[in-house]
Amino acid sequence: MGTAPLFDSYVMVDWSAAGKPARGKDSIWICHWRRIAGTMTPLVMVNNIKSPNFPQVPTLVETGYSGPPSRSWYGLFTPAGTPRAIVDRLAKEVASIVADPAFRERHLSARSLVPAINTPEQFAADIKKDRAQAQEVVKASGLEPQ
Repeated sequence: MGTAPLFDSYVMVDWSAAGKPARGKDSIWICHWRRIAGTMTPLVMVNNIKSPNFPQVPTLVETGYSGPPSRSWYGLFTPAGTPRAIVDRLAKEVASIVADPAFRERHLSARSLVPAINTPEQFAADIKKDRAQAQEVVKASGLEPQ
């Protein structure tokens, strides 16, 4: 089996659409439409969350990978010092919107996004964990600040 160059998102999509072998990491949104068009085959879900639109695509963990996770997420932030009552209300409203089946279908499922609503405390803990894991990856790589 031959090898394919590793590209950024835009070049990879162009090469794939032209029928040339290409590999790279791309957003699930781009892959969703390219898969439907038959111009791209997703190989693995790097954020380790199964997508209902890609049930046949394994996660990194399912392939045997046990290294640092790769994930992306969207989050809602408020300025430091925002009163707790406002933070709680925003969290409650966002959770309510995301729980709405019509919203989920139109804005999330249609884009192959999988919602993961949590509390402000859980979100802060996730960010802290992601940052610590990223620091370990950078440390292990031997990269130095420039």
